[in-house]
This record gives sequence, structure tokens and C-alpha cells, in this order.
Amino acid sequence: MSNEKFWVVGGVFEDGTFSKLERDTEECHGPFDTRQAAEAVISARIRHNIDICWYNLFVAQQSPLN
Repeated sequence: MSNEKFWVVGGVFEDGTFSKLERDTEECHGPFDTRQAAEAVISARIRHNIDICWYNLFVAQQSPLN
């Protein structure tokens, strides 16, 4: 079994390039043991925030805090 962990990161971005987050909108969820578990969180969070045009989340394979 792999020790690989997955995180969900993102928030509300300034524009469609998804290169810079708006201040105080950052999100980080995890760690998750599988990519599928992380993607399930993304699916739920995206549906919850469907009205926010530039809201997006991504799966990261290493901790965004390192």
C-alpha cells in the first residue's frame, strides 16, 4: 500500500487563469488516502458553491503546507 496522500486545495480565484486566489478564500482539505476520496470532496464543494464563477478546487499529491 502506498503512503501517498492527497489534498484538496483552491478557493475563489481572481479570474479564469486560476493563477491567483482572492484574499481570504483559500481552502485546504485532507489528507485523503485516495484520489477518489479527494475528488468526492471537490464534487461536493463545487456543487455547494456553484454560484461563484471563479471557485475551483484541485487535487494535490503532496502537502501544500510543505
